Amino acid sequence: MSIYEEILRAQGNFGGRTGPFAYLAAKKKKKPTKEIIYDNWMAYELTVEKAELYKATDSNGFSDPYVRIGKVVSDGLFSKKWVLQTPSVSKTLNPVWNYTNDFTANIGKCSQLTLQLWDKDALKDDFIGSATFHLPTSIGSSFSKTLDIFDPTTNKIINAKVTFSIKCTDQCTKDKVENAGRISQTSF
Repeated sequence: MSIYEEILRAQGNFGGRTGPFAYLAAKKKKKPTKEIIYDNWMAYELTVEKAELYKATDSNGFSDPYVRIGKVVSDGLFSKKWVLQTPSVSKTLNPVWNYTNDFTANIGKCSQLTLQLWDKDALKDDFIGSATFHLPTSIGSSFSKTLDIFDPTTNKIINAKVTFSIKCTDQCTKDKVENAGRISQTSF
C-alpha cells in the first residue's frame, strides 16, 4: 500500500469533500430555469392570398413562385424562423394561393415579420425580393395589405406585389402556447 492510498483511506474514499478528488463528490448546482412570461404572446391567423410578378425568373417567361413569412431576426440556431410557407405555383406570373396558417408570437420580442418571395427551381431557388410588416397587437384587430416586393440588388425596382391578410385572434396562456406546437401550429 502506497502512502497516497493510505492518505486517501484516512480521509475516507478519495478524501471526501475536502480531499484531492472533492470535485467528484460535489453535487453540481443546477442553474435556475428562466420562467417564460406569457403576457405578450398572441395567436394569429395569416392568409397569403395572391401575388403579381412583373419580371419572370425562369427562361420560359414564367416563374414558380412561393412565399415564406417569418421573423426578421432569428433567436438562435435552433429557433424556428418561418411561420408560413406556401406551396409553389408552377409557370405563372399571377399565383393565387389562399393559403392560411395559425401561429403564436411573442410580440414583446418580435413585432415585425418579413415576407419573402421565391422562385422554386430544381437545384437552387431564386430569391425575388422581400418586405417587412408589423403584427397587429390587440385581439380582434386585423388588416389586409398588398406589399411591394423590391429587387434585392437595388431596393428601388418593384419586382412584385403580394396580397395577404392577418388577424390577431387571441391572447395566449401557457397551455395554449405549449399546445400550439403539438397541433401543427407554429410558435416563435
